[in-house]
Amino acid sequence: MGFGINLPSSAAQISRSDADGKYGVLSTQNGCVRLHNRILPIVHSSSSTMGRIVATLAVLFFHFGTVSAQDVEGMYTSGIAHFERGEHRHAISFFTAVIEYAPKHAAALLHRGMAYGRSEKNDLALNDFNSLLKLDPWNAIAYLERGRVHLALGHTSAACDDWEAASEKGNQDAKNLIESNCKN
Repeated sequence: MGFGINLPSSAAQISRSDADGKYGVLSTQNGCVRLHNRILPIVHSSSSTMGRIVATLAVLFFHFGTVSAQDVEGMYTSGIAHFERGEHRHAISFFTAVIEYAPKHAAALLHRGMAYGRSEKNDLALNDFNSLLKLDPWNAIAYLERGRVHLALGHTSAACDDWEAASEKGNQDAKNLIESNCKN
């Protein structure tokens, strides 16, 4: 098995090849790690911290080569912690990693959409809410949050439609938003 590591100040890359010529790459850049074309977030990006993180991930990469469901849920939990602290950029990184490994992870789609919305990345937020509603058309919170994004974009009619859908599914916040923003 071959192994290489390169740790410049802003990026790192680890590669491996085995006796059969199979090749894998673990690389870091812009606060994320890419492993087998999957993205894992890194919140601390100083070069010494990055080096420790890459070294830890390298051990996992070379010994296991996969990410478990428990790892995915751990990333989701980390994303929630960052979201709750208002650290939306970091939360988005964790939720993106979860979605890379579990594309139908409804809670990660919802929370990444909410983090995008709070970061004023409204098009990305709409994409996540639309994807979630394809998976779960009964998700009242997705309708509520998509309505908030529509309102931020000046699409009051679409916002009211979403809040009406959320309200029909029992969401009280949607009822309050309808009363304060929508003409009856």
